[in-house]
Amino acid sequence: MQAIIITAYKNKNYLQKLISFFDKKYRVFVHIDKKSDISINDMNVNENVTIIKKYNIKWGGLNHLLAILELLRIASEQPDINYYHIISGQDIPVKSLSEFSIFENEEKIFMQCENIKNKDFNFKKRYRNGVLFSNGDFRKIIEKIMNKLYSFTHKPRYYISKYKEHDIYIGLVWCYFPQGVAKYVLKYCNVHNFPRGWQHIKIPEEFFFQTIIANSKFKNKIVSNNLRYMD
Repeated sequence: MQAIIITAYKNKNYLQKLISFFDKKYRVFVHIDKKSDISINDMNVNENVTIIKKYNIKWGGLNHLLAILELLRIASEQPDINYYHIISGQDIPVKSLSEFSIFENEEKIFMQCENIKNKDFNFKKRYRNGVLFSNGDFRKIIEKIMNKLYSFTHKPRYYISKYKEHDIYIGLVWCYFPQGVAKYVLKYCNVHNFPRGWQHIKIPEEFFFQTIIANSKFKNKIVSNNLRYMD
């Protein structure tokens, strides 16, 4: 059994279509942005679908990652799930449902994954300088000003959580992995009191899975390809 983890915030009709594409064969777990006008009661779903509306998500903030991890935790409580897909509510599947069966016994991890040493300073300052509020909208002028002032209040951080800078990896949050990886990530969260160490990072979701998995026994299972076309 596979789990489809979806975070969404708009376009109820398309979200319904996306859920309906998967729910005939797989378990679907959806988080709807708390401020969205989409109501859970408006969705027509079957017993394979779980929908929550818990976090107010802002661009670049921690809450999107928290929403994904909440869905991952809920899905992991179902022992027959052996593979997880993290996608957005705006994704368009370009393969038939039957073609997803190739993941049933897949051990590989599909995600963008690049060591931070290969990126320029604009990526590194996301955690070195950080942000004041964990769930601010960093595109707003007032947030930019406050974060600039915040960067002057502390020395640059050359680490994230327990990971030193040379161990930090980055990539888009949309990724796919087997059950063992899901359990490992959730165990990390429990052991290291997550979100401690991640609150003051800009767009933390783009460091989270990559850094944790690339520093684990699963590193050699990573295929640096998130299996999506973006236009």
